[in-house]
Amino acid sequence: MLRIVVIVITYSVLAGAISLWCFLHSGTPGKDITIPSPILQYVEDAGGKGIVAELLVNAVVGAAVGAFSLNVRIALLCSAFAVLIDIDHTMWYLGFPVPGRPNHSFGFAVLAAVSMGLVFRNKSRFNARLFGIVIASFCAHLSADLFHGASLPLLMPFSAERISPPALSYVGFLATGILAAALSGIKSDRGKNGVEID
Repeated sequence: MLRIVVIVITYSVLAGAISLWCFLHSGTPGKDITIPSPILQYVEDAGGKGIVAELLVNAVVGAAVGAFSLNVRIALLCSAFAVLIDIDHTMWYLGFPVPGRPNHSFGFAVLAAVSMGLVFRNKSRFNARLFGIVIASFCAHLSADLFHGASLPLLMPFSAERISPPALSYVGFLATGILAAALSGIKSDRGKNGVEID
């Protein structure tokens, strides 16, 4: 259980650090920052569904995708990671002019998955299971956002332009997340493959 907590905290720190880095490199040095009412704007931007509702949706979709691993602990990690992707809203909540949502990009997904796989190596081997869990969570989160018609900066840090994928693209992300979760649940012939989550 302690290992799961450490994994979740590490993922949170990584996601927060990427958000902070994007803020610090936003290209607006010396510009006066006016603090709007970001939470009210966010509720309006979220179609009025509210912050808590969005976090709950991400938790449920993450857990549902993770359930395809047939492992409760993997499902819980998928749920937590799917919620924590929205940590990139924190700087925006505080009223800072953050360009886009960096944790909603393919660059973040690759960086987070590879970083977690390297940090939590299993006997000096890359942790492919944790890599798959991060990818499954990312896909679950994006499928929930895209289901509601969100446009996302999928190409950050190369471009902060928000992209609106085709209407049913959430199905592809959901299927990819389910596949990644299912593969993460497979044990190798030599026992556990990847993160020791027991």
